[in-house]
Amino acid sequence: MKIQPFLTFLLLASLPLAARTWTSKEGKAISADLVSFDGSTVTLKLSNGQQVPIAIEKLCPGDIAFLKKNAALENSGIDNPDKWPEIIPGPKDFKLKELKAKKDNAGKTIYQTKHFKFVCDTPLDDDAQEAVGMLYESTWTAIRAMPLPITRVRRQSYLFDAVLAKDMASYRAAGGPDGSSGVFTAQTAITGRKLRENDIMVDRTIVPYSGLGMSADGKLTGNKIKHHVLAHEITHQMTVGLFHDITWINEGFADYVGYIPYDDKQFDFSGAFKAIVAAGKHYSPMKLPFTFERFLTMERDEFYDRSGGNGHRNYTIATLCVAFFFHLDGKDGIRNFTDYMNTLAKKGKNPLKQLLDKRTLSDLETAFTKAWQDHGIEITFKAS
Repeated sequence: MKIQPFLTFLLLASLPLAARTWTSKEGKAISADLVSFDGSTVTLKLSNGQQVPIAIEKLCPGDIAFLKKNAALENSGIDNPDKWPEIIPGPKDFKLKELKAKKDNAGKTIYQTKHFKFVCDTPLDDDAQEAVGMLYESTWTAIRAMPLPITRVRRQSYLFDAVLAKDMASYRAAGGPDGSSGVFTAQTAITGRKLRENDIMVDRTIVPYSGLGMSADGKLTGNKIKHHVLAHEITHQMTVGLFHDITWINEGFADYVGYIPYDDKQFDFSGAFKAIVAAGKHYSPMKLPFTFERFLTMERDEFYDRSGGNGHRNYTIATLCVAFFFHLDGKDGIRNFTDYMNTLAKKGKNPLKQLLDKRTLSDLETAFTKAWQDHGIEITFKAS
């Protein structure tokens, strides 16, 4: 029997893994990790690290059923995976569709992708449209690929709203705060009060063209789109209400996503740690005027420190905290972080206990500072 070319490559290039066994429609089997599935192509990771895309029609019916049931809600991304992702390719379905502007958006240009609706001050040229559409949808896919209880996007039946402002004056007029380069806002549909459980949400991201590397006339100013600000704000949009106003995790998690390298086509999770280390070294050594416990319970105004000018440093510390649990807290780090998120979602008592995991707060502080010291970042919190 003639073996399909893709299967020949798999059989020659791989060794058995502690992973799922995949079978071609001809009956040939191989063990490999699932990386992504976009509805038509599955990407598998071999034991040598090679990632191989395979058309779904070349798999057996059982594998196709598995993918559709477990790995491709809404045909994009990996839903609730059990391991940390590496390379997450952007989806194929990312193109912008131009919509007719209604009366409340007169003079604006409206675009829509699969999961977002954009209100733009000026039309985007073809290159900018492709870059913006891919970035939004790739960020959506990348966040879904993280093995964390991010429940809001599991059964999405609505579009996320986005505003792209041509300049900083337009950005501030749309609701962007002074001194910021992007913002996420969330309100209830009826009263405009702060978000509460079971409220209907009216939310949007607001980003100026300059935050994406675009000119006021809707064109890319360089070879690549800038992704950090937008990825950060989309993360807020996808996790709104999940962290219940605990500032360090809310901002640190969003900034973690912003630091994941993006090359206009895919997010490289394996490069996030290196980028975060570089950001931490920029502020090192840090002798902080607050205790570790204070930082983990800090209110927004103190965290942002707009008058004192230490807000960017606090963002970095929060990102280091998130990265610590993801990468430096041993095999239980992500589990502890997940338990913490679940406790927050259920509004359980003392969610910080989940991060401690039988440690004292002093033990956690020591582990945190020692781990980053080993990577060249000096952090000293005020003594309790």
